Amino acid sequence: MNIVYYDFEIGYGVNATFQTGECYYFATMEELKCECLSRFGTSYDLYEITSDNYQFLCDKGVFDNVSF
Repeated sequence: MNIVYYDFEIGYGVNATFQTGECYYFATMEELKCECLSRFGTSYDLYEITSDNYQFLCDKGVFDNVSF
């Protein structure tokens, strides 16, 4: 299963981080979902990044391979 981590940035849209380390901005959640469908079919999960889980995700290494 492919996991895509995302958060909402006011004024920008949806910031998504793929397991490959790629980061992209999408204007809407619908655009992100369309991108995920084209890449993974239905084999993906969306995981929202929040202030409550951000440190846990960092500790887990989710963002270690992120390329900007």
